[in-house]
Amino acid sequence: MSTASPNAYINGQIMSVIAQIKDRNGQLVDATTVTITWTRPDLTTTAPTPTHDSTGIYHADVTLNQVGAWSYASVSTGNVSVGGPVTFTVA
Repeated sequence: MSTASPNAYINGQIMSVIAQIKDRNGQLVDATTVTITWTRPDLTTTAPTPTHDSTGIYHADVTLNQVGAWSYASVSTGNVSVGGPVTFTVA
């Protein structure tokens, strides 16, 4: 497990996560589906639909609405890729 930042995020802040999907050769490629899931401190989850920014680049935003330890992870299909989980703190 990795950490997003040693600094705490602020309750109410919008966080954007960018997912890069690459093939075996390290080239950006589009995925069939991309899911970025955040887990809140109360263990509920949210997975807003990611925006496809360009070939192999996707992002999703979430409002950090609870104080405590959060995490997020990304999963894609087609050109399979899994990222995370990444943990961070909201104060």
